[in-house]
Amino acid sequence: MSPGGATIRLASLGLAFAAGLLAQTDAEIGGTIRDSSGAVIPAVSVTVTKLDTGVTRTTLSNEFGFYVVPLLQPGQYRIRLTKDGFRPLTQTGITLQVNQQARINLTMEVGAVAEEITVTGSAPLLETATAARGQVIDNKQIVELPLNGRDYLQLALLSVGAGQVPAGRQGTFSASGQRAYENTFLLDGVDNNTMQRASQARRGEVIKPSVDAIQEFKVLTNAYSAEYGRAGGGVVSVSLKSGTNSFHGSVFEFLRNENLDAKNFFDAPDQPKPPFKRNRYGFTFGGPIKKHKTFFFGDYEGTRIRESDTSLLTIPTQRQVRGDFSELLPGTIIQDPSAYNPATRRRQPYPNNVIPASQHDPVGAKLTGFRETCNSA
Repeated sequence: MSPGGATIRLASLGLAFAAGLLAQTDAEIGGTIRDSSGAVIPAVSVTVTKLDTGVTRTTLSNEFGFYVVPLLQPGQYRIRLTKDGFRPLTQTGITLQVNQQARINLTMEVGAVAEEITVTGSAPLLETATAARGQVIDNKQIVELPLNGRDYLQLALLSVGAGQVPAGRQGTFSASGQRAYENTFLLDGVDNNTMQRASQARRGEVIKPSVDAIQEFKVLTNAYSAEYGRAGGGVVSVSLKSGTNSFHGSVFEFLRNENLDAKNFFDAPDQPKPPFKRNRYGFTFGGPIKKHKTFFFGDYEGTRIRESDTSLLTIPTQRQVRGDFSELLPGTIIQDPSAYNPATRRRQPYPNNVIPASQHDPVGAKLTGFRETCNSA
């Protein structure tokens, strides 16, 4: 029995700050603000709040009434508009997905500042800012759909234009008919591609995050912009989970053993099945360092495999090593078409299945001599 070693992976340990470090994310909210007559309203204060962290971003609409808040993490948001002479407007029910460029056009009404309008329910998120087409795989799909080996990339096949690749190149996919090594991978906006050039077919991710650490990911299959540069195939953009104003965590273990496995064909029928145990385990944990400002999130995943292997080997007996195959009688070694008398070049049996010592290969004879010496020792 040969024990399998433990494989340990620390997929992510990150801090998310309310300021500059959010630049690793890639989603945005934008749109045009108008009054009830359809005229644009400039200099409107726009405040965007992420609900689970309380982090806010503020901007002003320009002279055309257009506002944009880029570099937002995926999640639930609220927008609040304020301007003198207009009723404040709050829009809730906004869900941003990874790499999404949502356009939300809003209408303000003339009135006192003390009279506020709140719009609840899901807002329509139209991606009119980009022609890129892709599919977002959200956290519910990642966690609940079955995965062989907990490889999230298998779910990329849910995207339009994604297809399976030949056996032997598992853990990847083909996008819109391109070769699998033309795909590119981003992890929280950071390049996550190996630089291996010896075999392009083996190019892939540097870090494969744990399933429990992924918030969601998006697969772009065509018409994406030049910012993705190197990709000729698909673009996989992964967004990791982050801490919130509350502490959250999870613990998991997946076990597979020999109890439900079929017995190997070559295992002895009167013996128990060889042991096999595979444990995959880990945890996630995140929360606030300072509420509304600084957060942390980390995860751990390990794999331990203990297994045995059944091997059948045919070892010649001492007599056969000396050229005596009489143990095989009444059969003859000539039944093997490759067995013939080297001296006569004829396919005839050796008497009593014994090969004369004069016909033994000298190198082979010396090797068998070493074998007998080792056995006697």
